[in-house]
Amino acid sequence: MLNELAAASGVSRSTLARKFQMFWFVTPPRPLQTGEIYDQVMIDGTYFGRSDCLLIARNSEHVLAWQWCKRENKLNYQRLLGRIVPPVMVITDGNYGALRALETDMPEVVIQRCLFHIRSRVTQLVTLRPRTQAGRDLQKLARYLLHITTIEQAQAWEIEFRRAYHKHAKWLNERTYRNQVRREEVPRYVRSDQRWWFTHKNTRDAYNSVMTPLKRGHLFKYLLFDRQDSPAAAASTTNSVESLNSLIKLFNRLHRGRTPEHRRRAAEWLLYLHTEGCEDPVVIAARQNYGKDAYERARALGKQEAKKTEQKLTVQHFQDEAMFEEGIWVRKGWAGR
Repeated sequence: MLNELAAASGVSRSTLARKFQMFWFVTPPRPLQTGEIYDQVMIDGTYFGRSDCLLIARNSEHVLAWQWCKRENKLNYQRLLGRIVPPVMVITDGNYGALRALETDMPEVVIQRCLFHIRSRVTQLVTLRPRTQAGRDLQKLARYLLHITTIEQAQAWEIEFRRAYHKHAKWLNERTYRNQVRREEVPRYVRSDQRWWFTHKNTRDAYNSVMTPLKRGHLFKYLLFDRQDSPAAAASTTNSVESLNSLIKLFNRLHRGRTPEHRRRAAEWLLYLHTEGCEDPVVIAARQNYGKDAYERARALGKQEAKKTEQKLTVQHFQDEAMFEEGIWVRKGWAGR
């Protein structure tokens, strides 16, 4: 596309790219905070490479806030949640930092765990075709988890899950002791000072990944909403946030040569275009002088930093020369007669 546009404009591709460079300095505004209390807000984080993590908060229709960080933790989720009004319910994938931030900053908010993530976690641990009876029983229940639409179905599902849990409790709690196996048979996750471990760790972890949110009451809170009055508020997953993450990652795959700063700016514009009452990007660009002012400030700042670096190198150079010359007068030994 850039080649065609350059040919139509009568300039080279590099010239056109250089003229477009300043447009990267046009920043999208933050979403407008109307003060409205939403029924449900979905929060989730996704990683781009090894250094960038993007936290997003949205309702069923619009993006409400976003936050760049290095990793998902309590502090960064607190920064994200600080940009929105506490809703009635928050859906999360169960990240420990997100749960801690909600418990600290929004203790009155109802928490709903993403059922899709729970099902995916079970499949990851016991596989699609478990070899054990305990795994098969859990996988069967996990497949039905996303199809629960009434409180009665949820109660029946919980009864069946607890029955399976207690049925296999003894087997799940079986232990293996280090002195019972050869050294090469010790799993890699076992610490060097650990004397025993659970024999069926993956299956046990799969059951606990369901039991923990069930005990906390985080599995079926979405059923408390009346679907007839508010059909959009009955979500039980963070799929709407995941769809935005997929769009951003698709852009990054199609534009692999972009710098990290450009990738972040493109992601911010994509999120802004999904906010409520977003302005025309051309109007925003005109208000910011099409990025020219920010571009010139960045260039001036870059020159200042380069000048400071050059001065430091010059001072270091003279210091090194002085030390070399001074070394003549501190030499030791017999110099002759």
